[in-house]
Amino acid sequence: MLSSLSRIGNVRIRPMVVLTILVSTVSFFFSLQQNSIGASTVVAGSFEGSHDGADCSQITGWAWNAADPNNAITVDIYSDNVFVTSAVANQFRQDLVDANKGNGFHGFDIATPASLMDGVSHSIRVTIGGSTQNLTNTPKTISCVGPSFDGFLDSADCNVISGWAWDSTQPNTPINVDVYFDNDNFRTISAPADKFRQDLQDAGKGNGFHGYFFPTPASLKDGLTHKIHVRFPGTLVDLHNSPLTINCSGNPPPAFDGFHDGASCNQQTGWAWDANRPNTVISVDIYSDNVLIATIPADQFRQDLLDAGKGNGFHAFFFDTPMSLKDGQTHTISIGFHGTDLALHNTFKTINCP
Repeated sequence: MLSSLSRIGNVRIRPMVVLTILVSTVSFFFSLQQNSIGASTVVAGSFEGSHDGADCSQITGWAWNAADPNNAITVDIYSDNVFVTSAVANQFRQDLVDANKGNGFHGFDIATPASLMDGVSHSIRVTIGGSTQNLTNTPKTISCVGPSFDGFLDSADCNVISGWAWDSTQPNTPINVDVYFDNDNFRTISAPADKFRQDLQDAGKGNGFHGYFFPTPASLKDGLTHKIHVRFPGTLVDLHNSPLTINCSGNPPPAFDGFHDGASCNQQTGWAWDANRPNTVISVDIYSDNVLIATIPADQFRQDLLDAGKGNGFHAFFFDTPMSLKDGQTHTISIGFHGTDLALHNTFKTINCP
């Protein structure tokens, strides 16, 4: 029988206190065990999800933890029971909201890895992240052939870089092209090859929407020679005819071109442009008997100029013949590019107007 007092070290403790401490300690650990088992059961039974689809483009589905309904969880993707990647199931889907799956941000949609596009059949399995718990409707089987790229770098000059590129396994889906300058190992531009070209459609290149063109970057117009590589997306494989080199100064010299179309007692007509500034208006100087009588902008639109590739087509001029020249005398009319001694083609025309 316990004496009325027990000694622990130099401290005296009453027996009832000892019993109370023992009971409390046992109850505490029992409570911990119960809570641990209860929490484990709740978590293990709260995950839910579905492997909705798997094809050569994407792997889709949804997954959530009903015990934590508004936070996203991860899923693990396996191919032939070999781990491939993980993804966060955090994409919004209205059908999940309608089905009371938390806030609906529990969908996943990942691109099918290129490593699986080898023409071999693969079993795709999706599990709750960090576990062996499969989603419903998994696994699914895919068999995919990788992209079959073809393309051409048509031209690269100081104004534009252009060509075409496509993936024949997805003939009506545009792809991008990656552009590298000089020996840079990092892509500088990713440009969509999605412009329509009739010649591509005629050649059986899908729906013809596989052309690309974009302005030559100003950073390359420094008077130095630059090498331009255009490559298929995500690869280091150049398009046919790539690379090309260019050498452009910051302010290229004018490349004037123009024509003195007509001279009459009513009007002087023609067109003029600078091919190195194709959408910029320039002016022309009009002379009568070698005396300057007017300077006017060549800024009128003509469809034939646009059709001929003369910039945006706004390079025509129309000048009313002055009354001073309608004196019954013969006058020689000549037209030149403003500020130069360069004449337009077909100039030096004569008029004689009463």
